[in-house]
Amino acid sequence: MFKSKSLKTFVIAGLVQFSCALELFAQSGANGDVPGIRVEIEKEKHALHSPIGVKIRASQFPAGSSIAIFLSPLMPKGNVFPDGVWSPGCAGPLTASSINAVGKNVLEYRWDGRTTWHAPTDIPRRCTKVLAGKYRIIVHVYGEQDVPLVGRFRPPEPLARSDSETFEIVGMLDVTRVEQDLNNHIVSHVWETLELPNSSSLLHEVLVEKGELIEVGNGVYCMNKKIAFLYQGQIRACTSVPVVTPLGLRIPIGNYIKVRPYKTVSENVEHIWKNLFSARTAVAAPLLDELGLSFAKEDQDRDHCQSQVGQIWCRGQVVYEQGKVTLLISVRDWKYLSDKDVWLYSFLSTGLRDAKLLFKDEAFACVEGTGKVLRIRSAAWGTTLHRKLGEAFRDDLFECG
Repeated sequence: MFKSKSLKTFVIAGLVQFSCALELFAQSGANGDVPGIRVEIEKEKHALHSPIGVKIRASQFPAGSSIAIFLSPLMPKGNVFPDGVWSPGCAGPLTASSINAVGKNVLEYRWDGRTTWHAPTDIPRRCTKVLAGKYRIIVHVYGEQDVPLVGRFRPPEPLARSDSETFEIVGMLDVTRVEQDLNNHIVSHVWETLELPNSSSLLHEVLVEKGELIEVGNGVYCMNKKIAFLYQGQIRACTSVPVVTPLGLRIPIGNYIKVRPYKTVSENVEHIWKNLFSARTAVAAPLLDELGLSFAKEDQDRDHCQSQVGQIWCRGQVVYEQGKVTLLISVRDWKYLSDKDVWLYSFLSTGLRDAKLLFKDEAFACVEGTGKVLRIRSAAWGTTLHRKLGEAFRDDLFECG
């Protein structure tokens, strides 16, 4: 009996609150505070990067209100993070701030079809990569004017919202993002599998020179890439699911690429490490003497580097430590000059005592293919000599003799 009375009281109270809310909403609408709005697009299909007319109708825009217009890529039903998909193209507000609605009940806006606004670094910028696909226009009405739509500001809650019917932007699909992701995974696979030092002009060149992109059908893409210097063979990476859909380019959130290596590891990988250790030992020797340290004080637990995709332990840097004195030596760059059969290495050396910086130098080392260290040149970071040595290293003009 008690439960029945409590439930009855709860239901009556809820109905009273709902009736009050309806009354307030009706009064608000009668006063023009909450406009009824409708968004119309001039046609269902538009050529890629062609202007698109947007018409916004309202029963009455409140005094001092403004309108925000957003481009929204159409997503599959049930598309929920972290298992859903996203569009790599432009989306978001068509203007950097809201459009003031002064004395109007119809607003016509002509979008260029090319750009939206975003703020990747909290500074408003234009996004210029609108992709082919299916979209909606979403309109918000705010109770204030000149509302910033991008940047660090957050717009207020809208008084009203309206979505347009679906429309399509038709044109050649830009799959640059898929190509970039496939290429990055191939290079990262090489980097992680071989535990290469975390910095290299050679790896950068391998990354820049993309492999062959192939559409294998049903929205799936693959890339074949040869990396002859490190692998005697090729690597193939493919999207694990279709990325081109009836809605346009829709990329899964998270890792969606599988890498399949067909390879024999080159003997050059052994040379990278053997010659790197020789060069690093030669660079470290005088610095250890200067700090009163020895090779026996190497801290193996901190001898690591980190990759862009995941984390691995490798031999990219080394730490020597005793008491309050520390020497850190890390690889900044490495390359191989096949015409001279020499390896070039760049090391950043940092000395600390009582957590205070004693020196920060960069050492450039040239090592013969057999492992013999031919030359080492060091310079304090930021000096004229440091800049000159760095330029010579980058341009393959470092003197080994």
